[in-house]
Amino acid sequence: MRNRNVSIYLAGPIDGVPEDDAREWRQAVGQMAPVGVLCFSPAHAYFGASAATARELHYLNHRALEGCDAVLAYLRGPGRAFGTIREIEAARQMHKPTAVVGLKPDESLMTYDLMVCDNLDGAVTAILEAVAAMRKRDGMPIAFLQGMMRPPDQEDDAA
Repeated sequence: MRNRNVSIYLAGPIDGVPEDDAREWRQAVGQMAPVGVLCFSPAHAYFGASAATARELHYLNHRALEGCDAVLAYLRGPGRAFGTIREIEAARQMHKPTAVVGLKPDESLMTYDLMVCDNLDGAVTAILEAVAAMRKRDGMPIAFLQGMMRPPDQEDDAA
């Protein structure tokens, strides 16, 4: 069995959010994520979405979510998060590690099965650790993930 990349579905408000607000945090995750981490942004995957295409859009996003290893939900800032809440719940139904930025752990009892993180970097780290643990539990090779999580100052020692 070969090593696999890690894919993260980036969930966050789109409705009522300026384009820059919807795009910036997603780009930041893509730039900070280690090599081999693939990020899927439903906010920028489709053009022409409208009320007439909502059912198909939901279907396509659900398929994309199924194909990803984990979800990072960003709930900080402006915008309505109806779709994001649905994506979080779908991810939990699929037993996918789900990290949320923008909540406090004690804000809601419904965060009991989420990784509540202070920032995007912490969320990416939590996701990588959770995916590595799941793959180890399921007997999948995790050498690729362990290499991605190794601190930069230890890279020369491992060679």
